[in-house]
Amino acid sequence: MIYVLTDVKHSGKTSFLKSLLKVRQRGFYGVLSEAFFEDGKRLGYDAVDIESGRSFLLSRKTEEKNWQKTKIYYLDPKGIKKASSIITRRKPNNYTLVIDEIGPLEVKHKKGLWEAIEAVFKTAENDIVVVVKKEVVEEFLEHIRNKPYQVIDNSKAY
Repeated sequence: MIYVLTDVKHSGKTSFLKSLLKVRQRGFYGVLSEAFFEDGKRLGYDAVDIESGRSFLLSRKTEEKNWQKTKIYYLDPKGIKKASSIITRRKPNNYTLVIDEIGPLEVKHKKGLWEAIEAVFKTAENDIVVVVKKEVVEEFLEHIRNKPYQVIDNSKAY
């Protein structure tokens, strides 16, 4: 089963997901996307490996050579590669994969983590919890329409 958690930008989707993970505490793997702040300003995102708890750089607002440009951020290719590796790990069926988050970069432009996400949805037998920005959720659902899924609208979850 694919559980699609959705809501608008900066609405607490990751916080909601983290609270669910705390309740279960085991049987999950994948990545969380956490905002990186400096002096109270959002400067980018780090990814967190759910199993190890280790975080690594995913994006920043400052331009770096050979980093993929998005609308606002630059993606660290090493971070994308590491997140992709975590997402595509094979785990026993009693583990649930978590992917936080899928947005226009992946759904509309097929960049960022799209290649890993697409591979997972083709072969995964595990349950998957995926966070999808509301602006692209309908388009994303077209990619998984032949698989069982449930949409959880975070704005209505509380």
